[in-house]
Amino acid sequence: MVETAPCIHELNGSGFSGFHFSQLLAATNNFAFQCKIRSCGYADVYKGRLDSGLEVMIKRFHQNNSRSSLTFENEVRFHAKLLHKNVAKLIGCCSERGEALLVYESLPNGSLSDTVTGTRVSLNWSERFKIILGIARGVAYLHDCCGIQIMHGDLNPQRILLDSYMTPKITDFAFAKVCSPDGRERHKGSLLGTRGYMDPGYVIDRIYSVKSDVYSFGITLLEIITAKRPDALFKDAGDLVRLPTMAGSMEMYHMIDPALHGESKMAEIMRCIQIAVWCSRPNAGDRPSMWDVLLMLSCESATLRVPEPSQSQCDTQEPCEGVLSDSEITEPR
Repeated sequence: MVETAPCIHELNGSGFSGFHFSQLLAATNNFAFQCKIRSCGYADVYKGRLDSGLEVMIKRFHQNNSRSSLTFENEVRFHAKLLHKNVAKLIGCCSERGEALLVYESLPNGSLSDTVTGTRVSLNWSERFKIILGIARGVAYLHDCCGIQIMHGDLNPQRILLDSYMTPKITDFAFAKVCSPDGRERHKGSLLGTRGYMDPGYVIDRIYSVKSDVYSFGITLLEIITAKRPDALFKDAGDLVRLPTMAGSMEMYHMIDPALHGESKMAEIMRCIQIAVWCSRPNAGDRPSMWDVLLMLSCESATLRVPEPSQSQCDTQEPCEGVLSDSEITEPR
């Protein structure tokens, strides 16, 4: 029997707090524009300060939106009891006056996406590798160490925020799911996720598992190394198909962010590219587990025995073309 995530009423006494709307109104100066950090399609995120002096992030879901209601409930169910250094801490929530709000720990350095592909700051390899390790630890925790096997469902640099020490924190559990022991589920309805980071098997067959997160991690890892988003890195489906043959080649070397070309640990960078390629294999069965990934990242002596790719419909260019139409994808922004 598959365990389920806790409901809101089961969280009393777990360190999860209930807030009054008036408290959060005061914390954000009536949700002032200057306190707004970002928008994500179904909600706006603000920085705020509670009466206790604690600085927080407050996500205010849009009213009269069915997606907002479902997302709020899903985030509370999956996020509230998670406790890990690399998962953003959900402090509490508010559900009154028709409002739905979530209160998180403050993460002042914004999203990984803004840092890696934006112009705000340039990270050296040591800083990037620390972030890569943190993300891997956080995902491994979700998959195997939090009591239930959770698939995040939308892992990408926009869903990873950085604290004041540049520690990565996984957030936004809008599309999270509990996976069954055999690890494979069939999804009905429109695709849920962010274009460019979605498991090809999920896109084509609507089959998802924790290996879908592994794929998303692989694409995220490539983005950290190249400083390019998937739409810039892969011009078409053929580029993804050719990716395994590019690992370790000069072609892949030239894709590395030029800011890293002078780094002394180029061998480690190329090793991470190989790991990313393994993670982003089109066939889920060819991908490693996140614990395998963590071992390969943490131990330089661990041998990279990347298996030969299996042949499947995901390994060819043709079936992937045109499958990601806007009408089929529910994509938070």
